[in-house]
Amino acid sequence: MSSAPQHLAAGGWRLAAGGWRLADVEDGKGIERKFKSYPIGYFHIDIAEVRTAEGRLYLLVAIDRTSKFAYTEVYEKATRRITADLLQNLIKAVPYKLHTVLTDNGTHFTDPARQLDRG
Repeated sequence: MSSAPQHLAAGGWRLAAGGWRLADVEDGKGIERKFKSYPIGYFHIDIAEVRTAEGRLYLLVAIDRTSKFAYTEVYEKATRRITADLLQNLIKAVPYKLHTVLTDNGTHFTDPARQLDRG
């Protein structure tokens, strides 16, 4: 069996007579995926390095999983102190209560001493 071309490897494609094609979705037999629902206030936070003519900047982004409320700040450095400031500013800016913050556990978000405790 041949494998799907790289640009078609995402879900929804299937091998049919004559080659790869999208699964039928109009007849109701296509792929149905339900995402877990979360109460409002579950934020993902991440950092993106942005290169400009003047140098590097760091874009910090926080997005609520449910409401899609987005909050951003730009800094010249990316440190744990700055991410702590972002979180404090986010709490002030959001018109509802935050209950969960998800990060990628990068060095900007973690305490090295706590990481050692986890083994």
